[in-house]
Amino acid sequence: AVVERATGKRRPLAVFGDIVLGAAFSPDESVAVAGGADQSVRAVRVADAQPLWNHRVHADWVTAVGFTADGRFVASAGRDKVVKVADAATGTLLTTYNGHNRNIGRSRGQA
Repeated sequence: AVVERATGKRRPLAVFGDIVLGAAFSPDESVAVAGGADQSVRAVRVADAQPLWNHRVHADWVTAVGFTADGRFVASAGRDKVVKVADAATGTLLTTYNGHNRNIGRSRGQA
């Protein structure tokens, strides 16, 4: 759900088949993306809750999503130890970063 700034009213943006674990707004706040336990990443136009794209690109839960500072790309990360980068406008998958299974820093040595 999103809360309208002017009225304070809440309204749903999208319906997921399971829990949402990560969500973000584009820099201009016109688009929201979310990812969750259903392994999908979805983009929705905030003004009218119009779905823009929905892709099941991960093999496990999507735990984080975010936009680049210029709003051109969306990155998603999941329990599948993969980071995916997609075109924010179309959802077209551009690249995949595999093998994120080593912890660094204070978490080093933890599973």
